[in-house]
Amino acid sequence: MKVLFLDIDGVLNDHAFLIEADTGRAEETVVEWRPVSHIDAAKVAELNRVIDATGAKVVLSSSWRKIYPLAEMREILKSRGFTGALIGKTPSCSGSGRHREIKRWLEEQFRPVEAFAIVDDDEDAGYGLERHFVRTTFQPRGGLTAEHADKLIRILGEASHEAKVEAER
Repeated sequence: MKVLFLDIDGVLNDHAFLIEADTGRAEETVVEWRPVSHIDAAKVAELNRVIDATGAKVVLSSSWRKIYPLAEMREILKSRGFTGALIGKTPSCSGSGRHREIKRWLEEQFRPVEAFAIVDDDEDAGYGLERHFVRTTFQPRGGLTAEHADKLIRILGEASHEAKVEAER
């Protein structure tokens, strides 16, 4: 199994996108904040490209995992075009850093993980896991870019034909 550890803020959005998403809300009489409005479909398309090329499954490592149940996160991502499989989330290890939460998730798996990659805008997520880590940025015009997606594909490796057929089932 190939696994991609996914952060949300700074990966599936950036500062400019969030400013644009929030523009005009002050004039609205009733504002219902919806998490889906904070996910950029263009960034999700790059994520899908990684998943399609590698057959990787996604594990949520974002702080969003503490707010939204996994089933709701699946719906949020799907509503923005996500076509992959969100199979889990990293455990919360209070104060220990995201890299430790990722390591703990890997240690607790019964299925062998043949390859994994981490995409996050926080450098702590890659501490001690640098060769698996792709760092994005929250800065304007940041988030998951085509270059980041290409690097993730190299880290995870191309999926075999059999893996692609299995992923489509």
